[in-house]
Amino acid sequence: MENKLNETRNIIEGLSVLTSINAKVFNKLSDLAIYCITDEVNDSNLSDVKLTSIDIGIGILNIFEDGDKVKYGFVPSAKLEEGVKNTIIRKENALEVVVESTLKNKLVNTYKELV
Repeated sequence: MENKLNETRNIIEGLSVLTSINAKVFNKLSDLAIYCITDEVNDSNLSDVKLTSIDIGIGILNIFEDGDKVKYGFVPSAKLEEGVKNTIIRKENALEVVVESTLKNKLVNTYKELV
């Protein structure tokens, strides 16, 4: 079996489609997250701490200052890790399940309103 590399996915576009919220809103939130992250790095820098660890909601982002270089690491949250494992091992698609459930509920509610 040949290993294929996947194209980079755009989570902001996906969130926009799922929520019907304009991607510009998520881009703005992303900018705000960057401001918060860089503020944490600045605090570490002022305290002469070389490693900044930040919980970004889906895991821990580690930023390590190594002289004039910056190294990054990421440790997924238990929820993200479980979701990825379920996708790989059990071939489960949590997004598909949620979308199908939401659609089913909307259809049932519409039917109830009509009856």
